[in-house]
Amino acid sequence: MKAKKKKAPSHHHEKNIRAVIALMTLLIAFSILVIFYFYKDNIVAANMFKPFMFLAVAGMGLLVGLLFLVNPHKRK
Repeated sequence: MKAKKKKAPSHHHEKNIRAVIALMTLLIAFSILVIFYFYKDNIVAANMFKPFMFLAVAGMGLLVGLLFLVNPHKRK
């Protein structure tokens, strides 16, 4: 009987965390869209459109930056 060779440790944890971060980014983007859809009249009537858009753009910018940091492409 031949001894089984040990495989090199795979990077399943890195792939899983990248997938979770990407899913969280999509969920947050979708939630921003849903919040605006349901409360658009209140946001516009209260003259809070510019602050809402600023927070939405800043939040999405941070999330895109996070996705950039966990990008699987490695520099050579």
